[in-house]
Amino acid sequence: MIYKPKTIEPLQAISEIIDKHVSIILQHQDPDGSFPATGQDRYVYSPYVWPRDSSLIALGLVYKLPSASGEDYKILTDAIEKNFVWWFDRINDEKENLNYLISTDSISVTEFHKKALPARFTKEGLREQESELPDANWPNVQLDGYGTLLAVFGEYIKQTNKMDLAGDYEDEISLLTSYLSKFATFPNYDMWEDTRFWGENGCLHASTLACVYAGLSAVNEMNLDGIPCQKTNLSSLESFVRKNFINEQGELVKYIQKSNDGKTYFIPEDPENHVDSSMLLLSSPFDGCMYSPDDPLMNNISKRVEIYLNEDGGVKRYPGDEFYGGGTWPLLSALQGIHHLREGNVFGALKNYEWILQTQDADSHLTEQVANLNHEKCDDWRNTWGEPASPLLMGHGITIIFLKELEKYLRENNIQLQPFLTIT
Repeated sequence: MIYKPKTIEPLQAISEIIDKHVSIILQHQDPDGSFPATGQDRYVYSPYVWPRDSSLIALGLVYKLPSASGEDYKILTDAIEKNFVWWFDRINDEKENLNYLISTDSISVTEFHKKALPARFTKEGLREQESELPDANWPNVQLDGYGTLLAVFGEYIKQTNKMDLAGDYEDEISLLTSYLSKFATFPNYDMWEDTRFWGENGCLHASTLACVYAGLSAVNEMNLDGIPCQKTNLSSLESFVRKNFINEQGELVKYIQKSNDGKTYFIPEDPENHVDSSMLLLSSPFDGCMYSPDDPLMNNISKRVEIYLNEDGGVKRYPGDEFYGGGTWPLLSALQGIHHLREGNVFGALKNYEWILQTQDADSHLTEQVANLNHEKCDDWRNTWGEPASPLLMGHGITIIFLKELEKYLRENNIQLQPFLTIT
């Protein structure tokens, strides 16, 4: 075993790095209030906004609030609230479809997908047209983003105690809560928008249920007068996961598939079902996650992510990923870093931290992923979609969360970063 010294940014510099990421996010917020996926105008993602991305970007700013004051605090709260208002306006626009779905019995998966909330909107707040897409098969039905929206809004209300703001949007929150509660176990795409066994016998992903659970948990904590208690729904979701997502080895899997009877689910025999970094959402980064980081199920997931997906501190999506060659993602490195800290693994977190610092460019921009340029599929993606997005603003948001938690952990445990010895 060789001990090799490595220089890592000192503790006092972490706050400066955080400020750079905050500045990048604020610089690219759309004038109407939403946070776009990327600040790169020429990228295919540029015309669209996702509730997942926008919300996790906002959560990064929420984490910055306790150390902000005066005008800086106002700038942050204004930016966060403009984003939420934009999204609640979209929910209001969709209320006819939502009320139909919520009130109608015996909705088929196909009918649900026709009227479901879209995974993304244009920056103008409109549903996209298929003719505008680079790929007509680009999936557009996901529930995770709307669970994330409620989870982050709840954390903002908890941080600021602005219950009047929550009251202003109680109708929209109520609609979303009823929608997610009813359709949480309906097949839909995961956060990666991958196509898999679609139709009436579609799939349901652990990461999706993780976000829905966090959203309903946040609603329950807000305790709004017109919205029923969510404890029963939360308990049912967790029981559903334990009943359906755990294989014969006692491991929680990535996804399950609906059976031909249309009533039950089964675990497909798929090597890709073993591990996915998005499964870390079951315990991070929200306050109201389904599991604690020290739960045995999460310990097992954490080990699998570390063994199969971590490459020197960078983290892949899943083993067989071919998107831009299946590279490593800064946002996933930050997510794993958060989980490492919450389970007490500071050495693992510091590896994530160092890798992220080495990955950002001279302007502190974080790319979507460090692409595997030698992979045979990489050129196909680049020719169709362009280069990987940079800056990917969701990566900046999650990195802020990670750095704020790292900063707190190091101070509380009196750990000095420079010089720091790592084991190689």
